[in-house]
Amino acid sequence: MASVNRGGLHSMEWQRYISASKNDTVDANLLTILELGGAPVKVFKLTLLSTVVIPALVSPGIAVGDTVLPTNVVNAVVGKPTLLPMAKPRTGSIQLAACNPCKVGDAAKTKGASSCLNPPARKIKMRAMVNPQSAQIASILPLADMHLHPDYTISPSQVREQMNHNGVQWAGSGVVTWPKNLEGRRDVWENYSRELGDRFIPFAGQSELNRVFQLGGSKAMADAEHPLVKTFLKELEADIEAGRVKGVGTYFINNLDTDDRPAFRRKVPGNASAIKAIYALVARYGSVLRVHLQQDQKTISQFETVMSSDRRGRVLWNQCGSTTSADQVRALLERHSNLYCEFSWRFPPVTRPEFADRYIFDQRGPMPEWLQLMEDYPDRFMFGNDGHPGEPYDCATIAVRRNLLPFLRPATARKIAFENTMRVFGLK
Repeated sequence: MASVNRGGLHSMEWQRYISASKNDTVDANLLTILELGGAPVKVFKLTLLSTVVIPALVSPGIAVGDTVLPTNVVNAVVGKPTLLPMAKPRTGSIQLAACNPCKVGDAAKTKGASSCLNPPARKIKMRAMVNPQSAQIASILPLADMHLHPDYTISPSQVREQMNHNGVQWAGSGVVTWPKNLEGRRDVWENYSRELGDRFIPFAGQSELNRVFQLGGSKAMADAEHPLVKTFLKELEADIEAGRVKGVGTYFINNLDTDDRPAFRRKVPGNASAIKAIYALVARYGSVLRVHLQQDQKTISQFETVMSSDRRGRVLWNQCGSTTSADQVRALLERHSNLYCEFSWRFPPVTRPEFADRYIFDQRGPMPEWLQLMEDYPDRFMFGNDGHPGEPYDCATIAVRRNLLPFLRPATARKIAFENTMRVFGLK
């Protein structure tokens, strides 16, 4: 029989690995030590065709009756991922051990060991049918995470390890450094760029513009003639021209209802002079401006005039608008060919249950209107996590692989996972 290795690949021990040799039979009795949230996972009998390692990820896979197929099988000899055929659910039900919606800081308090582990597996009614081809590739597609913040509290080497562990090939966003004495320091993203190389997608401006907001409020941040804004614009042009950054932002236009920190909330006109000046520079170089803009029709209408002023500039909309509906996003995508969405903070466990009305997908799969929107505009969506240090990055990334990608057409899954980001940002 196959031998059992209790060692995990990751210190958080969200995985258990079972090593087996050719022609071994792996049965349910042997694998009852595979625990997710303290509950044994029932695994089907399998005669192995080669030496393999079976990763028991957060999801045990798709169930047909009492049979649970593992999500993937990794060939231990050649080190390349291979897959077993994924069985389609007969009733539209899928047996899952869904990630707990971890609250901010929970993983840090428990050293990552328990707050993101799964409750016992259960059968739940899915919103859509799994695409068998997409299910086969969902666990091994490379990912480009368009909402991973460089942070002074976590080193680039730690981020690299986190990316490697989750199959994230590229990642980037604006610098998150809220303490006043750290705002405006560009050395954070410069250090990430130096250490991570082409795998990091650097953005300038989030930290710098937050400093303007801290010192002068929304009025200063919106004013292109403010001395700090003028200084930033000069630095920004030099950075874009030299290829040091791939884009600008995040510029927080309106986050009044989408941030837990009252002191961080703000709202500026969508057509403020500073936004116009930044976008004009972005358009001149064919770069990207990323914005945080929650649903607010007046502000969105103002910002539309900026987006339409020069289509050479592109806009990455954080969290697909945070509070927007699929219909509202659809209308904007129809009007603006240079608008793209990344869907971070719109799914559990990153988003807490009290904000479930903002979910684009959850343990039951994608919301039908969002699924249709992604299929109608497959070139305009990107993956984003927004899992800060101490939050469930691994758990959230697995949730995307389990609860969204398998429901898309294979071509759409590849585009959203990484191809759109590669194209827009010129990644290699």
